[in-house]
Amino acid sequence: MRKNSHIASRIITCFAAATVIIAMSVITAFAANTVTVNSKEFNEGDTVTFTVKLKADKNCSGINAEIKYDSNSLELDKSSINVPNLGQTIANSEKTGSIKFAAIDAAKGFDFKEEKLLISASFTVKEKASDNEIKIAVSEMYDTDLKDMTSSDYSINEQIEKGKYDGEIVNPVDGMDAIKQDSATADTASVVNDNNTNNSNPFMIWAIVGVAAAAVVLVVVAIVYKKKKQKQADSVSD
Repeated sequence: MRKNSHIASRIITCFAAATVIIAMSVITAFAANTVTVNSKEFNEGDTVTFTVKLKADKNCSGINAEIKYDSNSLELDKSSINVPNLGQTIANSEKTGSIKFAAIDAAKGFDFKEEKLLISASFTVKEKASDNEIKIAVSEMYDTDLKDMTSSDYSINEQIEKGKYDGEIVNPVDGMDAIKQDSATADTASVVNDNNTNNSNPFMIWAIVGVAAAAVVLVVVAIVYKKKKQKQADSVSD
């Protein structure tokens, strides 16, 4: 009798242990995966916002930069790209893992003497995401005298927090959308032109569209040209 009681007790103990192990396995399987992004921990499915703040000793008349992220671990919300202090900005986020953006104000430049938000963007942490980093790289920045600005002239503060940006969102102009819109405008203008008159010059329509599409490019070229002339003048004076 005692032997049977002992066996029954062992069976109950083993069953209880197995139940605990199975329960823990289930909890672990359904628990959200913890992911480290820029040294902070988040869970799968979380929305995180990457912000970049800039402080510069001089007004910045032009900037060209890129945000790089791990597209295998993070999904970009393109509508969240925010450039509230740069005025007219063109961005391209078509390539996964990258947000390229550029802005120019040759007249007075952008004032970042007090630290301000340069750009922000929100991401969703994907399933099975791995630890990763979001980083910004500034390829070019110059002041209103068309002098290159170095890291000694400005400082960048990168942060990442859970949730969406809680301020007003100012989206940049999407470079690819602008090209598509210009193309659609050209097609529509061509159809209207064909329906209304057979004597107008079709090259005129493309000229108008071309000017609109290339306006920003011309500004960039003008700035670069002035910059080169300034460098040549400095070289001669030296």
